[in-house]
Amino acid sequence: MDFCRNVSVPGECQQEPVISPPCSKLGSLTSSTSIDDLFPAQNTVSNQSNNNGQQPRRCTHCLSQRTPQWRAGPLGPKTLCNACGVRYKSGRLLPEYRPAKSPTFVSYLHSNSHKKVMEMRMALPPSVPK
Repeated sequence: MDFCRNVSVPGECQQEPVISPPCSKLGSLTSSTSIDDLFPAQNTVSNQSNNNGQQPRRCTHCLSQRTPQWRAGPLGPKTLCNACGVRYKSGRLLPEYRPAKSPTFVSYLHSNSHKKVMEMRMALPPSVPK
């Protein structure tokens, strides 16, 4: 049977596990390889080049350029990425919140979990009123 190769039951299958060679793209990864090199972008609205020479759209909160859907934020329609827009609409968009894929995400300053964001806020010393 073909599935015996992956199952190690003593006495039933004496075949060695089959190890496939690495994929040509994944086998040649370097530190400069990006996810865009491995999976080229399809024709999506967020990845198309602008014909009028404008800069690519960025989320005004987390500065992300790639999102499945642009959402309305405090600065108007299509100003927030999908993740930040959902948080904004529910009233939970705080400065410490960042999607993990955000280019500005720093693990000790940000979190993508509301519970952890609230824990971070409680741990901060009270601000001194001026």
